[in-house]
Amino acid sequence: MKKPLLSEETITLRIAIAEAAASAAIKAERASRLHWRAVYLADKKDSLWDGIVLDGGSAGYKTVIIPALGLETQIKLKGKAEPNEKVELVLLSSKIPETEIIFSQR
Repeated sequence: MKKPLLSEETITLRIAIAEAAASAAIKAERASRLHWRAVYLADKKDSLWDGIVLDGGSAGYKTVIIPALGLETQIKLKGKAEPNEKVELVLLSSKIPETEIIFSQR
């Protein structure tokens, strides 16, 4: 006994539901990773980290990745910094409830 084929509307609805669930899972995973990074860094104020400039950013801020943490952040850098340039950063604070991690150029 064959089951009837699903309608285009039913398939579209199921895809939308699956995409919404996948998006929610991705957001939850990102939030969890950021939370645990903030926990890890909570007692490491003033620690030094190597960063790599990714792009120009906006309003004087640059996107910098900190490879050791797998973390991208926006930092106002001193002077000009080109993509792929290494910069030394200092951890200013890690606020766990806000999942806010703040670095500055050393």
